Amino acid sequence: MYKGLFLDFGGVIADEGYREGLFKIAKRYNIDPDIFFKRCADLIYETGYITGESSQGVYFDEIRKTFGIEIDDEEFENMILNSFRIRGAILETVDRIRKRGIITAILSDQTDWLDRLNRKYNFFRFFDYVFNSYHIKMGKRDEKTFLYVADRTGLSPSEIIFIDDQIPNVERAKRTGMNAVCLTIENEIIDFLKKNFLEV
Repeated sequence: MYKGLFLDFGGVIADEGYREGLFKIAKRYNIDPDIFFKRCADLIYETGYITGESSQGVYFDEIRKTFGIEIDDEEFENMILNSFRIRGAILETVDRIRKRGIITAILSDQTDWLDRLNRKYNFFRFFDYVFNSYHIKMGKRDEKTFLYVADRTGLSPSEIIFIDDQIPNVERAKRTGMNAVCLTIENEIIDFLKKNFLEV
């Protein structure tokens, strides 16, 4: 019996608004969306914004310089944050699982955007822990992160199911002993959760 459920945010708890927002910006400026997304995803690490070592403004400045685009911070932020759609049915399922005594946690490579989204949608209340790279100062590109969050909850990695929308994150989690799976489709995530936590 598993004792913990860890979920990624973008692509699992919510639609992947970060990617969708960047794709919209790339389309506006006639930039290849895949190239734009990959470089922006690298820059969020390289600037230190993902681990709280710099600000949104520093990150956006680097993107503007790299691609020669003109978009102000407020519009840039709104294009990303407004692209997230919270998946209420997943939160309802998580709530049922938590009421069975399972430890629930968000494990997300996110910035202070996650806090802003929570102020708007109030989804932290469904989780016992929120592990956000911006606050814990480490991200899922580092295997040690998975060991750290397991230890913080008092669970061994083998007692945790972790769902993420990125295969590299899943592979790293598996190497630490977590039961990690890559799922992105809402109904498939709900079916998986029911099968592993509510039908046992």
